[in-house]
Amino acid sequence: MEKLRKITALFLAAALLLPMLPGAAWATEVTEETFVVEAAAEEAATEENTDEAQETSPESSVSVETEDDVASETETAAEPAVVSEEDIATASTEASGKCGASLTWTLDSDGTLTISGSGTMYDFNDYEGDDISPWYDYSDSITAIVIGDSVTSIGEYAFQCLACVTSVTIGSGVKTIGGGAFIGCENVKSIKIPDSVTSIGDYAFAVCNAMTKLTIGSSVKTIGDGAFSGCRKLTSVTIPNSATSIGEYAFDECIRLSSVTIGSGVTKIGEGAFINCLKLSGVTIPATVTSIGDRAFGYLSLDEMYDFEDVDVPAHGSLDDYGYATITGFTIKGYSGSAAQTYAKEWGLTFVALDSDALATPSVTLANVSSGIKVSWGKV
Repeated sequence: MEKLRKITALFLAAALLLPMLPGAAWATEVTEETFVVEAAAEEAATEENTDEAQETSPESSVSVETEDDVASETETAAEPAVVSEEDIATASTEASGKCGASLTWTLDSDGTLTISGSGTMYDFNDYEGDDISPWYDYSDSITAIVIGDSVTSIGEYAFQCLACVTSVTIGSGVKTIGGGAFIGCENVKSIKIPDSVTSIGDYAFAVCNAMTKLTIGSSVKTIGDGAFSGCRKLTSVTIPNSATSIGEYAFDECIRLSSVTIGSGVTKIGEGAFINCLKLSGVTIPATVTSIGDRAFGYLSLDEMYDFEDVDVPAHGSLDDYGYATITGFTIKGYSGSAAQTYAKEWGLTFVALDSDALATPSVTLANVSSGIKVSWGKV
């Protein structure tokens, strides 16, 4: 028993002294340093593996979202969106709105302005004011105009000065085209006015400088003042038999117009209707015409305000007090005693009667023949 107590005491003493020995301290330090080195190595290895994974497969990388990241995203989402000028410019190529009680307009990303719905279009102001056409602000983006078949009228100044427009389609239900509706659409090359249209307003297609082809529908009754003035590339025009009047200066300054056909229903041709048509050398006026305004045909103006581009000015007479002159050799064809003959005489132009043969007094010769009497008719 005494021996057992001594052995136990020795073990207790050793246990108390062991932590104080240098060897124990060294062992503890080595263990802690080893842990630090191993932890650093593991962290470096983890970062290297992450970099390699990102370089070899970006799509397969996974990010761990921390609470800080979530808070940052929440703050960002709460901030108002900032629209750049570039975004605004892009958005401006698409727009829509109303242009009549039952009509809407839409501008698509291709630059086509479409008028849809049914009924009449609003009238708009020329250039200024609150009543200017709503799509005018997008004029640089509009390249084509399409008017639906159920639209019955085109408003005044509706499409004025849309200089980028090259194509116009007018629906088959349109009856009236308002004044200045397409004025200044200087790159439109062709216009077809459907048979449904009965009235073309003042200056409706004025200064459509690129227009080379014009078709006027068979139901048009009135052509307004200056309706096609300044259409400098137009070379021919046919006024349908349905038309009853051609407005003042309707085709003024159509400097390349060389062929004009006037329908048999026309009764009135306004002042200066075909003035400054430098390529036009003559016209046939039907017997139905009863009124022709001053200088409607065969005249030009040499006022400095006119620029005839590369078209040669034809030979002409002396200028009158107003700066106008007759075109030398211009010929009016018509019927004797008609307004055409009166106009030609008053304005010093050559007149050719279309009815000279029909109105000539015939000579009659009677002769007896075995079978009866022979009557011969001859011209005077």
